[in-house]
Amino acid sequence: GITESWEITQRGQEYHIDCVRHATPIGVTLRVRSVQSASGFSRCMLHWMHEKAGYSIEVSADYCFDASGVTGFGHDGNEEVELREPGTDFIFSPLMRIYNGTVIKSLVTAGEPTRVLVPWIKVADKTECLLRPEFSQRQAQLLGEDSVRISNQDIPCQQYDYSGGEYQPGTRFWIDENGVMLRYRWLQENSAQWDITLDDYCID
Repeated sequence: GITESWEITQRGQEYHIDCVRHATPIGVTLRVRSVQSASGFSRCMLHWMHEKAGYSIEVSADYCFDASGVTGFGHDGNEEVELREPGTDFIFSPLMRIYNGTVIKSLVTAGEPTRVLVPWIKVADKTECLLRPEFSQRQAQLLGEDSVRISNQDIPCQQYDYSGGEYQPGTRFWIDENGVMLRYRWLQENSAQWDITLDDYCID
């Protein structure tokens, strides 16, 4: 199956997040490490590894943020390319579920469809495109208070509708007061749906 785990460490005014996704059926491992504060991201490092019969593909990208936008530095083992996107009128969503709560709440605050930057991972073998910045218009709406049952306890949360990019209208996310995603129900173009609930919930 697909598993995702993360660790959050506070260092002064900064939060360091280290998360890993293992997609065993397709041989893909994705690691994302980020540094952020109340003002937003300052850096995000991504590493993609795709293991196939007899060989592996690895791609990395380093997104650095400043007042004028984001500078990403990516390489696929053969070349190094600087990626620059001017302007700051976007929300950054670095692929992993731990970040979804912040993204969704930012979209609700915006109150209208907003550009979201998501590193590209649509085709595992297209190394020239992997982890490069891709923008899409997305929006979110707060639907109300709810709860999700995890490990025999009902965790209070809020339910949101989230659409745009790969998410069809009707996709739902359940986010707790700390911004942690507890559950999501993802409607896809082919009428399939994923309904995933967090396996282990612990907030220190």
